[in-house]
Amino acid sequence: MVIIFDTYCDAVLSGRSKEELDMERKKGILAIFFATILVTTFFVPAAGATPITPFAMRDLGSMYTNGTADTAVAYGAGSVTAPPGWNIFSVDCHNSGDVDNDGQGAVFTLKIWDDNDVCHTDRWETDRAGSHALQIRVNIKNPNESRYELYCQTNTWFDAIQAEDTYEDDLIFR
Repeated sequence: MVIIFDTYCDAVLSGRSKEELDMERKKGILAIFFATILVTTFFVPAAGATPITPFAMRDLGSMYTNGTADTAVAYGAGSVTAPPGWNIFSVDCHNSGDVDNDGQGAVFTLKIWDDNDVCHTDRWETDRAGSHALQIRVNIKNPNESRYELYCQTNTWFDAIQAEDTYEDDLIFR
């Protein structure tokens, strides 16, 4: 009620209609909004703040193990191209035919080598059936060629390997 009365008084005192005053207020709010966008886009990064960079996500394949059948298979995505900058690489892992405390287990490993040939690793060890996604986030600074590796194994008590598989291929950053 106060806002409506205030707007009516402004309109009467200034000689303009209520609609004209509402339009001016909306233009002022829009100007503030665009000024905020302009400042955060151009001036904040220039002042030394780190700009937000979206991640490029790449699926590198899947790995499957079966403790009962003593099988392990790694399926890679082939040669993968990703842009320089922040990337997330992932692989899905599935373990079946495994019961809690039966002595069987599985190990899944994802390795990524970055543009400086530094190895980044994510690993999942389990002793029961289930699924899990391995992920590695890496910031690639320079266009380059590198590689990735998928490794899975099924094992018994004392980590005796029953079956294992490895898949390696190229990662191209450009």
